[in-house]
Amino acid sequence: MREKTPPPAIDDLLAAASEDHLRLLESGGYPAERLREMGTTEEGARQARALLTSVPPADETAADGTTLAMLDALSEENRRRLVDASGFGMDALRKLAASGSGARYVRKLLAEHTDVLDVPGESRGARKARRLRFLTEGTPDGPGPGDVVSGWLIMLAAGLVGLVLCAVLTAWIGALTILVAVLYFAVVLSWAGGKVRSSRGSGPALAVFTIAFLAVVAMVPFRTQDWYLAARGVQAQATVVAPRATWSHGHKEEFCQVRLPDGRVRQTEGNDSTCTTAVGSTATVVYDPSDWYGPRFGPSSGNNVDISGGVAVAALVALLAAPVWAVSAARKRKTTSL
Repeated sequence: MREKTPPPAIDDLLAAASEDHLRLLESGGYPAERLREMGTTEEGARQARALLTSVPPADETAADGTTLAMLDALSEENRRRLVDASGFGMDALRKLAASGSGARYVRKLLAEHTDVLDVPGESRGARKARRLRFLTEGTPDGPGPGDVVSGWLIMLAAGLVGLVLCAVLTAWIGALTILVAVLYFAVVLSWAGGKVRSSRGSGPALAVFTIAFLAVVAMVPFRTQDWYLAARGVQAQATVVAPRATWSHGHKEEFCQVRLPDGRVRQTEGNDSTCTTAVGSTATVVYDPSDWYGPRFGPSSGNNVDISGGVAVAALVALLAAPVWAVSAARKRKTTSL
């Protein structure tokens, strides 16, 4: 018949415990000397071993007050359950709940040994989600409004900075900006998304925000010039001059050039094959007075920005609305009844 393995000695458990663990027990009224004294009786030794092996390490942030409020509002029955399960008195549990190191331990006790998280008529899935939020966030209904707002502000700022960055880079690298957008999304926006606290409505809001961001950055490299010229461009009559010739891989390429009304000669953005035979003639162009973009043949009404601009504006509105909706939904969360 197999012999039962004797339980570990209290001194061995004390030697194996971390300094943070021992400080946590001491703050709850259980210094090493008292634990050794408890080890002189069978029941006391069982309780001391439970304390030395069940309390988590000090790696949690302090509770936001919800856990402490729950302790103060406990019924006599729940208090008795808690004291029996932990071996701590209520004063010691309050000290633990107010410290960063003991917050998670007290939340675990409340979730497993009391009925404070129960809501009449709530489904099993909802109860499980409520318990998980309480264990990880410190409140049954998720993070507080301040945490939700700060997370979404970071996300919104990261998204807007990304859009502005892509729009500016388009003037220098054109369609290659799409690669920058993908890299920005994979690194910066993913990091910012991690700052968004899980709350009611945060999942759908993140999905809308992500889709809206991708929709805008997908158009920015190809439509920024159209949007800019439609807003800032000047329509004028320009004189077609001799094209600029370059050689690439042994092939000659010619690029149209025009003389603007102010005398500047600029290469056009869109090449027109007729410009090589139209030197000296005049043509309608739209040009940028700030010289960010080269002139383009055709009237200002021909930039075809209505559809793309409408889609971009709608996506931008969705991008701005998603955080507002998520914060509003989080503020409307129900307060758990104790």
